[in-house]
Amino acid sequence: MALDNAAIKDVLAQIYSEIHASASGNINQKDFIGAKLTQEQVKIIEPIELVRAVHDFTKDLHKDAQDVAAAQASINNSPGSVGSTGSVRRNSRDRLLLRRMARYQEIAEDGLMILCILSFSPTFRKSCVKDTDANWQALRHEIQENFESIEYFAKVRGLQWANLLEVDHDFRAHIWTDRKGWLMERLGDVRVQYPHAMIVPEGRGRLRLPMYEGRAQVNISKNTYRHDLFSDMRFEEPPEWPEELDYPSDPSARLEGTTCINCRSTTTCGCDPRNCDIVQEPLMELYHYNKYGARGTGIRTLQKIKKNTVLGEYLGEIVPSPAAYPLGPNDEKAFRDFDTVYAWDLPVVSPVNTSKLSLGTVASGTYGNWTRYVNHSCEPSLKTSFEVIGNKVRILYRALQAIEPFEELTTHYGDYYFTEARVCQCGTDNCEGDFVEVRARLRARERARLRKEARERKAKT
Repeated sequence: MALDNAAIKDVLAQIYSEIHASASGNINQKDFIGAKLTQEQVKIIEPIELVRAVHDFTKDLHKDAQDVAAAQASINNSPGSVGSTGSVRRNSRDRLLLRRMARYQEIAEDGLMILCILSFSPTFRKSCVKDTDANWQALRHEIQENFESIEYFAKVRGLQWANLLEVDHDFRAHIWTDRKGWLMERLGDVRVQYPHAMIVPEGRGRLRLPMYEGRAQVNISKNTYRHDLFSDMRFEEPPEWPEELDYPSDPSARLEGTTCINCRSTTTCGCDPRNCDIVQEPLMELYHYNKYGARGTGIRTLQKIKKNTVLGEYLGEIVPSPAAYPLGPNDEKAFRDFDTVYAWDLPVVSPVNTSKLSLGTVASGTYGNWTRYVNHSCEPSLKTSFEVIGNKVRILYRALQAIEPFEELTTHYGDYYFTEARVCQCGTDNCEGDFVEVRARLRARERARLRKEARERKAKT
């Protein structure tokens, strides 16, 4: 049965997942040679046999070439459907061997490195045997389109793909004397400390570092409270500052009586988004979308995501919110250490409600994590929520709906982010452009509310 494009992408997503699981298992060749193998280790060792099967692709000194020749001869001499059950079964096995060998070699034409990486996936190995020609060609096309992505994905997770070439020392020596010609590594050594350190190109190209205003952006694992800015004498304590918190202090601190969404405790707890059950960071990558031009970096998911899944916390430096701490025209330099392009306002979350007022802003221009690259869309796949986990109020991304593999993750930046100079270009059917009309409607609604409240006060008197 022919698979549609979505089904082929599901297969590729499963391959990514299995590569990730193999890398996370960290099972080395030396750990299982000569030892009793568990079922999981058997799944890992199988790729060694796969790579042995393509050695003849580069040099005819392996038994696999003889196996293929014998299989072809067996099929050519077969009387077709006439014969014993045993001969029919042998004929079927021989045909499968030929199919498998041909497909291994097709992938090997793109380099033995990519074959080694893919061979860690049972789904890939099954596709080499079971898929129809149409489905196989569709999968191979997707693999070729995502060559750099797969290579980076495996290397950044420490997959020991090169160990598969060590099963035959003669062959290994032959390969490593001509590694550019046979391995076809496009990225070379990948030396980074976390998976989202580089931007993967759409189509063929080179990885690049995420930059902002000429500086490399730094990955952090938790928010940084900028006490130096909050203690600046030019900032007076806002009248809305919560009585429970000292001033100045971190405005993201949890207020008494609020509920942690992970453990449901109403008192201070030790929950942390980095290791709690409710946050399920999916497999994803920083991805350069050509449709966005030079500023086209976004987030591409590599797996299915269920509706309402919490994907992660928006991180950065917690700084005073410009709206809550108005400054004079000569005091603008107080805010020059951070920007409001990569930023979310942090509201006050109380046991009663979430205030619209923001006393702090999480600015991630220089310091942040993958969440800062979630682009805006007027038809978003994620929503931004402000909820308590542990002893802090967190800015979280939740899935608004089920999200398919290889879709872009987007959210709505809010009605006041865009201006006449900063126009939305998401390109969706419901795109609001510069949001001028939206803000006009909001202002009209606010004026109507104020007039109603004035009439009610007058009626009471």
